[in-house]
Amino acid sequence: MAPLTLEGFIGASDTVTENFLVSVYPAIAAAIEPALTLAAVLYWALFGYKVYAGFAALEWRELAAKAVLTSAVFTSLNWGGFGSQIYHLFVEFTDSGAGTMMAGESATTMLNALLINAEHISATLRATNFYQINAIIEGSFILVLNCLLFTVAVFYMTISKLGLAVTMVLLPLFVGFSLFPETRHWFVNWLNRMLNFSLIYILVVAIVKFAFVAFGQYIDDVGQASGYPDATLITSGVVANLCVVECVLIVFMLQVSEWAKALSGSVAAQGGAAATRLMKEIRSWQ
Repeated sequence: MAPLTLEGFIGASDTVTENFLVSVYPAIAAAIEPALTLAAVLYWALFGYKVYAGFAALEWRELAAKAVLTSAVFTSLNWGGFGSQIYHLFVEFTDSGAGTMMAGESATTMLNALLINAEHISATLRATNFYQINAIIEGSFILVLNCLLFTVAVFYMTISKLGLAVTMVLLPLFVGFSLFPETRHWFVNWLNRMLNFSLIYILVVAIVKFAFVAFGQYIDDVGQASGYPDATLITSGVVANLCVVECVLIVFMLQVSEWAKALSGSVAAQGGAAATRLMKEIRSWQ
């Protein structure tokens, strides 16, 4: 049986999410299209009534803006067109943000190397006889930390990609809310969730980069000690440094969700306010 690796989990999640969207998104879009058509008819009927009753002037800028918005709503229902472009826009934002953080290096490869080295040290320490019970305890503690770090890293890095896919599937349900000012905040909330999942992955990568920069010497010592065949060659200092690095990574990763939520909420709120101001500016042009 092949060993579990971060690269394997992340690669598998990319394939699963793409297949999930290709099969599910068109079905949901087809189911919601009749209701969305009625909403669009109501949208234009209300606009026509306001112009007819004299409550609004017929300006070409507002007419063009409404036409563009309506077109964007319906083209987003097509996964082979605008729908997939929206999804890949968030994916590219996530990947480019993570790539910029790592400066060409792979976060999963670096973290996986640390996990493998820690596993080698743990196995060496646990292979001693019971006269060296302290080494067995240290090895067991490293094993628990290693499993916990692997679980947390896999959870947040895969939940980011799976969360993007699941939230993207819901776009046909929320895109129609962008037509009306009274319901537009629901569509903004959808954007907020998409940005939130993108930021989770970027923040995990940033934490990995920070750990390897801040604790680079400790991590190098761990890599060297992982090749020792005898537990007596592994000093308590190396064990302590390894535990510190893994504990820091675990604690920081457990905060990723809250950090991403705070950042995405702030960006969405500011973006919504900026879009509102822009629409007012456009309408004020003569």
